Amino acid sequence: KFIKFLLSIGLEEAIKRKKIDKKKVAKIIFSNEEVKKKLEKEIHKEIKKRRRAFISFHKKNKTKIIFIDIPLLFENNLDYIFDEIICVICVKQKREKRAMKNKKISKKLFNQINSFQTSNKVRRQRSDHLVFNNKLKKDFYKKIESILEVLNQ
Repeated sequence: KFIKFLLSIGLEEAIKRKKIDKKKVAKIIFSNEEVKKKLEKEIHKEIKKRRRAFISFHKKNKTKIIFIDIPLLFENNLDYIFDEIICVICVKQKREKRAMKNKKISKKLFNQINSFQTSNKVRRQRSDHLVFNNKLKKDFYKKIESILEVLNQ
């Protein structure tokens, strides 16, 4: 069903043998605003449905803290939904290096993606808690755990 949708909005180049090439999708959508908007609309509709079901489930079960990772929270103005915002911030150079190494994307594609993202300055202003993720993963986890301990009191 999703592949049919991708074909219908002009992403046939990104599909080979019923497999989606995410790098090609990214390359196309960051150079074609119309295709990007159509894809985002469809994806956000599905994500919204799943997020609501997730929150509903946990509220019914009286879960004390519901933790949701939303990469484009501020870009999609979703921060109003939540009581507390924990924002992960990393300097651009480090994000670029990680993206190129881990996701094997080019510097050009990284910069295209980055241009659509909220600045760290805005993230700082709109967040309740900041976690700087410029070091090792274990340091990042310790910081998150300490914030969750405070929120869980």
